[in-house]
Amino acid sequence: MPLALELAAARTAVLEPAEIVQRLGGALSMLGGGTSGVTRHQTLRGTLEWSHDLLTKPEQVLLRRLSVFAGGFTLDAVVAVCADAPLQQIELLDLLAKLVDKSLVVTERRGAGTRYRQLETVRQFGQENLDHAGEAAQLAAAHCAYFLAVAESHNPERATGVVIEQPKLLDREHDNLRAALRWSCAREPETALRLAASLWRFWFVRGHAVEGARWVERALAVAPDPTRPRAAALIGLTGLDSRQGRGDRHRALGAEALAIMREIGNPDEVAMARLIETSLAWSTFDLDEAEQLAADVHTEAVEGGRPEHAAASSWLLGQCALSREDGPLAARHLNTCLSELAQSETSTPPFLPVITPSLQLVPIAGRLVPCVEETLLLGRRVGVIQAKGYVLSAIGYAARLSRDTQSAISVITDAAEHFAELGDDLARAQTLHQLGCILRDCGDHSAADEALSLARELRLGLGDRRGELLTEINIALLRAMGGEIDRGLTDARRCLSGFESAGDQVGMGATLTILGAAELISGEVRAAREMYRQAAEKVAPWRRHTGWQRLMVAELSNELGDPHRAAREIDRAGAIFDRTRCLIAGQRLAELRRRDSDDDVETALSAR
Repeated sequence: MPLALELAAARTAVLEPAEIVQRLGGALSMLGGGTSGVTRHQTLRGTLEWSHDLLTKPEQVLLRRLSVFAGGFTLDAVVAVCADAPLQQIELLDLLAKLVDKSLVVTERRGAGTRYRQLETVRQFGQENLDHAGEAAQLAAAHCAYFLAVAESHNPERATGVVIEQPKLLDREHDNLRAALRWSCAREPETALRLAASLWRFWFVRGHAVEGARWVERALAVAPDPTRPRAAALIGLTGLDSRQGRGDRHRALGAEALAIMREIGNPDEVAMARLIETSLAWSTFDLDEAEQLAADVHTEAVEGGRPEHAAASSWLLGQCALSREDGPLAARHLNTCLSELAQSETSTPPFLPVITPSLQLVPIAGRLVPCVEETLLLGRRVGVIQAKGYVLSAIGYAARLSRDTQSAISVITDAAEHFAELGDDLARAQTLHQLGCILRDCGDHSAADEALSLARELRLGLGDRRGELLTEINIALLRAMGGEIDRGLTDARRCLSGFESAGDQVGMGATLTILGAAELISGEVRAAREMYRQAAEKVAPWRRHTGWQRLMVAELSNELGDPHRAAREIDRAGAIFDRTRCLIAGQRLAELRRRDSDDDVETALSAR
């Protein structure tokens, strides 16, 4: 129904149709020229003004104040933002109901509770009246304050005990949060930083990394003073960058955050900033530096009687060993971490920087090939209880590197059960995804499908869009390994489109690694090489990832009789792996070089 008719029809409860016509005709005539020659816009405005004039004064005040909301609102939001003289809190529900009855506010009933919204034309009309009443600034400030509280209540960094993330709950308020960010960036820079620091995890998980990074950058630009919110926003930006395949400013952002904490923070905050700096060094594949940083923190933590900080540093040493593809060393560090966690107080605030190794080596067509199975998870912090589950999961990665798949399955199953008991679906989905991939590699396709399907279901429920797509590309590889190659390729390409639409460079690179593996299964070596070449470009900021893709291009070039291409890619991979002591990659690179050298000798002998 056209809005003008709906607004007029809503008056039939209090006016006779003839009276409505008379009054509406009067409203239109005030525009000039009666009802003839009046534009649709003028008709709508005239109807809105007519309907507004029939409201009581309190109804008029509430109607204009509701225009401060964007994308809908709840009764709680109305009470918090609009309850100021001349309105009384106790009368707001009744006034809101009357506006609903008069079609000036629309009700939306959902499982999560009742929400309200105004049609955009009504909201714009209300904003004009809000400006005329001189209340716009006051209402915008109240709106921003309310949604800052909403954002901070959903910020996992402020959680105590078990950190449960439910980012999907913020979806309904995203427009209001954007409005609060716009206003605060212009008028309250420190509030803008607090909003950005509280929301980055929401943007991270929900697939809004590009938009989120822009908001964080904007907030950082308007609030340059060294504050805790600035340090948190800097670290948040590294997480959002990682989702876009950017690592070029990780170290600089982390260094500024650490400098701020050293200037204004307490010893615990400084220790946490150092641990984050270590995790960023790991993420940029500066493993020697990361290990030295972690060892320094570990020494100080042991001497200072802080077992939780010692555990976090042992955890990071374990992650460095996983990146070096040294399963036994990683297992030793991670078991030390478990012992140190057992000595830590369970009430300790979140301290362990969660990391999920994303690139794994999968047995395909008689060789181990690099597949980006999981998100490069950066930025989440958990306490002692959840840390145990993540360490068990990492021990599973170490066992997998050591080709001890049964131990890996056992310990990852324990981790998944641990997270299920805690109600942490975000972590449970990750461990189920990990379990499914290992079961797939072992040939237990039925159990793998069950685990991966449950992981996808959990990620869908959470709204973890990138995680959902990553699980789907690994299900696609499962289909290809089970003989359904065309279906696997089709499903993976569909996921590639999903990552492309989100601007997710690493997600695109991950999908290309899966497509490369599927092409190898089908025997299409040239197509596989092209997938790995493209993957190397997409994940270029992540050196271990791109090194492995280059190594695959070199190996496949040799098989395709293209020694010049192979030699070029060997040099590119060597520039990465020669200084990082990655065991498996180093062995493969040495073998390629040996073959290349033998080919040179054979060529020289043939020339004689």
